[in-house]
Amino acid sequence: MSDEQEVTDMQVDRALEDNREALHTMIVFRHAHKTLVTREMPVLHDYGLTPAQFGVLDVLRAKGKMKIGHIIDSLFMTPGNMTVVIRNMERDGLIKRSTCENDKRVSYIELTQRGRKLINKALYDHAYNVGRLMRVLSSEEQEQLTSLLKKFKIHER
Repeated sequence: MSDEQEVTDMQVDRALEDNREALHTMIVFRHAHKTLVTREMPVLHDYGLTPAQFGVLDVLRAKGKMKIGHIIDSLFMTPGNMTVVIRNMERDGLIKRSTCENDKRVSYIELTQRGRKLINKALYDHAYNVGRLMRVLSSEEQEQLTSLLKKFKIHER
């Protein structure tokens, strides 16, 4: 529908009726997401980490030294936001930056000893917290949910 076309109340009511189950599912999904995020945040805050910082530390712990662009891709973040996150984490001594010898435009990021200690503690508590939160579902239900949610990949890009 173009921006210039007016949508009537009847058309909106029809769209809502035609998509009632999908809209209800989205609302339930959003409520569940909000609950999980709300219960997850205190663990990160206990360690003074934002979700973005936690994500950077987690991916570096798992994959080792990485190009900034690869971190951005792994965490679905914007380059502008990542620049601030990296700068603050470097300032706090959690990560260190190095320049590629072959291409001075490329920067690598890796954990410092302080960053590794912090992510190990935070990730330990995070893992048990998420496990506790997910216990409302059986192992089979968790597998089913994972399988169902993966179907949304069709909408990526």
